[in-house]
Amino acid sequence: MIMLQKIYKLCECFEKQDRKTGIMKLINKGYSESTSIKYYNIWRRHYMDSNSKDLMVSGIYIETRRERKLLEECTFLERQRYLEALSKEQLIKITQAVLK
Repeated sequence: MIMLQKIYKLCECFEKQDRKTGIMKLINKGYSESTSIKYYNIWRRHYMDSNSKDLMVSGIYIETRRERKLLEECTFLERQRYLEALSKEQLIKITQAVLK
């Protein structure tokens, strides 16, 4: 699991820059383009939603016909649709994974 604190440290002061510049800075730090985009998107979503820096990324992926995304990268509506479609046992497993 990736700690959100690590992503916050990597993306420090990115709120003053545009998306492209932020992603390029992560690439310059040695991360691949796809990883840089994921980190930036996760940071942006959490930065806009909360100021909490002690949350952990769940490591849970949502697969659609076209792509595979981390739960944290999904929009609120995508997460809501995904979680509503799960059974009680699956929800318990996800909750336990997030709380670890």
